[in-house]
Amino acid sequence: MLTVTPIGPGSLPPSSDYTLTIGCLSMITSRISRFLTSLASRVRLALYFLLTFPPDLSVSSKTRRFRFGIPLILKRSHFPVSTETDALRFLHATNLDLPIPRIYDTFKVGDDTYTLLGLIPGVTLFNMLQYHNLSSDDLAKIMDDLTLLVRKLWTIRQRDYPSAPQGFVSCSASGHGLPDYAVGYELRGPRTIFEQYKERTYHLAYDITAWDNGELRRQEPQKAALVTNDEIVWVHCDLRSTNIMIHNGRLSGVIDWENSGWQPRHWQLLVVRPWCGTNGPRIANAWKQIPFDDDVEQAYEAGLSLLNEFV
Repeated sequence: MLTVTPIGPGSLPPSSDYTLTIGCLSMITSRISRFLTSLASRVRLALYFLLTFPPDLSVSSKTRRFRFGIPLILKRSHFPVSTETDALRFLHATNLDLPIPRIYDTFKVGDDTYTLLGLIPGVTLFNMLQYHNLSSDDLAKIMDDLTLLVRKLWTIRQRDYPSAPQGFVSCSASGHGLPDYAVGYELRGPRTIFEQYKERTYHLAYDITAWDNGELRRQEPQKAALVTNDEIVWVHCDLRSTNIMIHNGRLSGVIDWENSGWQPRHWQLLVVRPWCGTNGPRIANAWKQIPFDDDVEQAYEAGLSLLNEFV
């Protein structure tokens, strides 16, 4: 006769007891660790809030400047990925001596990422153009500094970074998409350059339906080749006057790197050369007077003729 012995408390083999105990302890430890990390982040945030002024809503709702002359700012990002911290860490690792903010702390509270950044001295180029008598010579010096920055960024080539998604654009340092103003600054990408263009191109002169990839190649084969063959490099997709800091008449730094990532070189020219609210006629025309390599200029002209909106 087969006898079945009930398994009750204390009847499990010692090895099973040990495994269960370790599993429970691991789960409890993990929960305690997450709780303590969250608590520490909230305490840091409360301390930083006490040390900073409320955001100046006329400038940005995302940044808080420190009191007592402390040269730091606290910046909030709604994105759990593709944050400015990712971009700045990547750029600092290139050792190119770029005029960008330093990172001193970063942490998450809920869905928001907070980053403690070094304060770039000076005022924005937007304010210099609006409220100061900026001479043509002074603007030319600033443009020289900006051109040097762009050329440095273009030495950061995607093909030199095997971990980057080769051949894809609109891609951040974390490997995710970039904020796209056309869709309420949602993250878009990574994607091919064809996919990026097809959302912003005319179908025909009398129709504003976006082309698909095949239509773009059929309708404009030469232009399609120019924009797709351009080298993919690091591009600041919001390199406009409100993000350019000026101190003692020269470029002191560039801010707001959240919207930067892998793009073709000519995309940078599509950002800086058009007139818009944050890129007035003087700065837009100044960019147009700066010549870049012929292949970049050709890709820019091709891209410009395909687009039906600002990038």
